[in-house]
Amino acid sequence: MLEVWLLGKFEVKLEGKPVEITSRPAQSLLAYLILNAPKSYRREKLAGLLWPNSDDTNARNNLRQALWRLRQELGEEYFLTDRSSVGFNPQSDYRLDADLLQNGLDEVTPVEIIIQAVAAYDGQLLPGFYDEWVMLEQERLQAIYEDRMQLLMARLAEEARWRETREWAERWIAQGHVPEPAYRALMTAQAGLGDQAGIAAVFRRCIEALAEEVGVEPSPETLDLFEKLTSGEALPQPKISDATSSPLLRLPLQTTPFIGREAELARSTALLTDPATRLVTVLGPGGMGKTRLAVEAAGALAEGARNSRCGRNFVSDFH
Repeated sequence: MLEVWLLGKFEVKLEGKPVEITSRPAQSLLAYLILNAPKSYRREKLAGLLWPNSDDTNARNNLRQALWRLRQELGEEYFLTDRSSVGFNPQSDYRLDADLLQNGLDEVTPVEIIIQAVAAYDGQLLPGFYDEWVMLEQERLQAIYEDRMQLLMARLAEEARWRETREWAERWIAQGHVPEPAYRALMTAQAGLGDQAGIAAVFRRCIEALAEEVGVEPSPETLDLFEKLTSGEALPQPKISDATSSPLLRLPLQTTPFIGREAELARSTALLTDPATRLVTVLGPGGMGKTRLAVEAAGALAEGARNSRCGRNFVSDFH
């Protein structure tokens, strides 16, 4: 599997081992192609996009060299090329952090899935890259991240998960851009935890950050929330936890479809639902997909796991 991280850093792993792509043009080419999979692009467009200050001949030569480097480092199977176009192969076995962030979410998406999506955002896309297309993508992904975070804040508040609300609000604030909704969520969380002094402290932080970073005052929405929280008018009610509820199931999101292996999946799920089974271990050589099978089996049982407690374990043997 090819794993690529573009949020907050540039990092590539192939079959779990780091791949050093030292050429900045090759890094840019890989980032552009994988972010825009499954599209293919004409070579002249890619050359002009990545080398806008070079003439056509030099830009095309630079593209050929960058593509050659990538194919040497990663292999042929990740690229779709012909004499006129280049693209990233969407059918290849790969994982991209930005895809996790961009997965479709809505008001009924489980909170744990939303958390996995926002956790993928480890910072601005390709820091240190100043191509025009990179800056446009930075803005687009930042907007998606903020939308996902607002959804997460709302869902955590609905479930009165105040400590997690506080944790994720602080993480959002640490990303920069002075997100006022994060300060509102943080004030609400402090109120939910019964920390009146904390509400005032967060409000002061919000005022100072907005004044220092963007030179504005808090919005009427923030002022109104602060007034209601400090007056006790809008204090959130703590939710009584259910001691018999099942533990949350956290599984990594998969960016590629799970095709075939129905018999192995059926066998795994059958073992997991058998009360006599205490441990299921998947054995096999490296790279055969043991972890993916384990994830798919666990996911297949997730709905049932919400309704019943399961004391069995599922282990993937990586040896």
